[in-house]
Amino acid sequence: MKKVICINDENLPPEANIQKDQIYEVISIFTNSLDQKALILKGVNNEGRTKWGMKWFGYDSKRFRDLKDEELLEEVLSEAYFEFGYPKVDNYII
Repeated sequence: MKKVICINDENLPPEANIQKDQIYEVISIFTNSLDQKALILKGVNNEGRTKWGMKWFGYDSKRFRDLKDEELLEEVLSEAYFEFGYPKVDNYII
């Protein structure tokens, strides 16, 4: 299965137990009743009630980034930095 890394753990329901910068394995992906792409994750609580008593199921995919994409980005940035130093365009550092 695919792996993701949490990039946003703010304003979670009380029973949610994901943490920023932690890696999770995705069990299932679906579209929830709010038309959000939602994830069911292995090893964490995937359902409960919000502080207003509404039922929630799964985590919004916007809270995560694909681990493969994250690893690729880190690899490309580290290689570019060590091989060429900071890239410059018209005397501006990007």
